[in-house]
Amino acid sequence: RRPEMPPLHEVDACNGEWTDLFMQALEIVNPLTGTKTWTRAYNGGVPGPTFRVKQGCTWKLRIHNELGPNSLDCNQTGLLPDQPVVTNGSYCFLNSTNIHTHGLHVNGLAPGDSLFTRLGPGNTGEWYFEIPANH
Repeated sequence: RRPEMPPLHEVDACNGEWTDLFMQALEIVNPLTGTKTWTRAYNGGVPGPTFRVKQGCTWKLRIHNELGPNSLDCNQTGLLPDQPVVTNGSYCFLNSTNIHTHGLHVNGLAPGDSLFTRLGPGNTGEWYFEIPANH
């Protein structure tokens, strides 16, 4: 752990309760330079919490997107395979979010580990992850 980093918050995600994750804008200060910048944070921290899961459990995750609106002057592009999702150099859905796990052998369809789920600003979404007993 780097000395300027706060301790990471760990969450027991397999206790049968909902795990609530709040996406918020947060002004952070670089502890080495004192420079301030705005970023997206989960539960008031960067990085967000570490979720501990166990074999055979069901992780119920609820994400609350508390960010402001997406870019209002952005037309959605990227409708063709060779066209990126940008307009005038700006990304359209900067304040939308999703969750994707790496290394968990879980269902890739919504409300699980779907790459195509988009949770817009001001919305709350629920995800379920069935962790295999032999994982």
